[in-house]
Amino acid sequence: SYELDQGPVVKRMGSDVADITSNEEDIFTYEVVNSDNLAADWNERPKDVSRDVVRLNFTNSFSILWDGLKMFKIVAPENKRDSFCGLCGNFDGNRENDMVIGPNSSNGSQLNCDNKKSNLPRNSQTSDVDEWANSWFSEISGSTECNEECGLA
Repeated sequence: SYELDQGPVVKRMGSDVADITSNEEDIFTYEVVNSDNLAADWNERPKDVSRDVVRLNFTNSFSILWDGLKMFKIVAPENKRDSFCGLCGNFDGNRENDMVIGPNSSNGSQLNCDNKKSNLPRNSQTSDVDEWANSWFSEISGSTECNEECGLA
């Protein structure tokens, strides 16, 4: 499992990936890059992103970009175009249809966060960022923070 922490710090199985010695079995490479050099990955450099960005490059050609504060981006290989759905959008080149209501919705799973439940049906489109983000909230058993956020504590 991977964890993105502020800093930017990326952990795998609880260890900082910068401290992990690479070997043939690793499924990723880790590097810190200057965000000015990522224009191709972002179309343009977001104005509020810090200078240094961690980039994890996986052997399946996916990359994850993380600035350690609030910017997180998954970069998918071109051969995966039109084969996505869910939280990351559908990768069809049209950002206008990426905000699809998730499972924490009016007709979604009962195992989600009722305090954040969307009033819209699952798989419907929205332009409301809060409505969209809340529809992807999910209960995590044993998480005090999640239980408080979801009104379960």
